[in-house]
Amino acid sequence: PFIVLMGGAKISTKIGALERLVKVADYVLLGGAMANNFFKAQGYRLGESRYAQNEVKLAEKLLRHKNILLPSDLVVAEQLSERSRTRVVPPFSVRRNEHIVDIGPETIQYYELLLSTAKTIVWNGPVGVCEYKKFCTGSIALAKVIAARSSGRAFGVVGGGETVACLNQTKMARYIDHVSTGGGAMLDFLAGKKLPALEMLRD
Repeated sequence: PFIVLMGGAKISTKIGALERLVKVADYVLLGGAMANNFFKAQGYRLGESRYAQNEVKLAEKLLRHKNILLPSDLVVAEQLSERSRTRVVPPFSVRRNEHIVDIGPETIQYYELLLSTAKTIVWNGPVGVCEYKKFCTGSIALAKVIAARSSGRAFGVVGGGETVACLNQTKMARYIDHVSTGGGAMLDFLAGKKLPALEMLRD
């Protein structure tokens, strides 16, 4: 199986890659602020969570693909702070004053199960607000699974500055088959766009 894990904030910078990958991947697992656009497209209340109104239509279009999976539970907090109290809720139970800060334990477990079956893995974008260590639990847990699965049982590709920072916290980056700090360029490549340096090498 080919599994894509996509997080981070903006759909617009990832739409090309998503539209292409969703046609070839067995599963596209979503998380992070980007997933909020998909929840909004389903009519869920997001509280104080980040989302882009102009990207909700894109999310609605992509939801037609049955291999796109969204978190079944979320970690929410009243403040973006290490000291803020958190609770785990289903996506339709976010209160007006709350921020979605991470994927929940049920989602972590399910995503881990799917990733453990993969032969090819592509990961771009954290699934939580990883500016705060408290909200990076899901990203680090999945990073460990991807690293453990790579270098033999699966071919693992990880890209993007924030994503690599999550991976480095596990001290397992050396097990990933390919780590790219150029997240945007990686997404352009996966979207089938021409990259100037590669075109020059081909010439």
